[in-house]
Amino acid sequence: MTQLGFAELIEFFEKENFVFELKDQSLIRVSGKDHIKFLNGISSNEVENLPQGESTYSLILTNKGKILFDICLFKINDSSMYIQTNSNQIDSLIKHIAQYKMSLDVEVDNLSENYTIFKSKSHSIESKISFNSPLPLEENFRIIFIEKDHKKIFQSPIIDDKLYVQWKIINGVPSYPYEINSRVIPIEANMWSAISFIKGCYIGQEIIARIRYKGQVKRTLACIKSDKDIKINDAVHNSQGKNIGQISSKTYISNDNCTFALGFVDYSENIDENKIFLLGNEALVVKNNYQIENIKNLEL
Repeated sequence: MTQLGFAELIEFFEKENFVFELKDQSLIRVSGKDHIKFLNGISSNEVENLPQGESTYSLILTNKGKILFDICLFKINDSSMYIQTNSNQIDSLIKHIAQYKMSLDVEVDNLSENYTIFKSKSHSIESKISFNSPLPLEENFRIIFIEKDHKKIFQSPIIDDKLYVQWKIINGVPSYPYEINSRVIPIEANMWSAISFIKGCYIGQEIIARIRYKGQVKRTLACIKSDKDIKINDAVHNSQGKNIGQISSKTYISNDNCTFALGFVDYSENIDENKIFLLGNEALVVKNNYQIENIKNLEL
């Protein structure tokens, strides 16, 4: 199963059972008597009161409120937590923790060579470690950590992870390094659910709170659809020819002969069905389910 149309792709992830490997993700274990205090102090989301067996999605920011790491945290027990992030950032994350832990009792172990990470819906495999996905739009997904020497037998069909990448772009979900990087403020990428506005201090909090309560960002992440080819870094223009943004990622849906893309565009232009132009070709801003879900969480 490598090719699905837009409607088929949406329906598949809503209704079907599946499993796929998160090939670009790796794990570290953080432990020590001060590990909860430390992680809560550097994370944009609440970590301190996370129950055992639960997970949360969070960010580690610069002092200017821009994204250094997006992380999923999993409470294994009172002694340790697992952190999942992009494999290309694992070494940098370990160095960042070592730099900021100061005199706190915090230990880090790289588990990249120990586990393979899968994401599934209605999985049926014996695994000692599995959690509900903490990501928006994935309330029915599970994340499974399987030891690399474990024989993996799934009853649900194993799908190509490229389908997941397509699903993310169609729904407006940002990904490292295209929409999640040190040039981006999380609010620009609609990542409200990764931020707590009631927890204690963390690096970058002042900038985020100021934007939340006193203003808005110039550009936000938009979902875009075109019948023409789209290239990453293509400039986006409005009907008056003004440059209003740039494409950050894209996927071609061959069954529908169209391209879906994500791009940061001016806030005032990020409106459903708004006509925009890429290299002179007309395109449309379309419904952004990730943005809608995050705003819904913000209003709770």
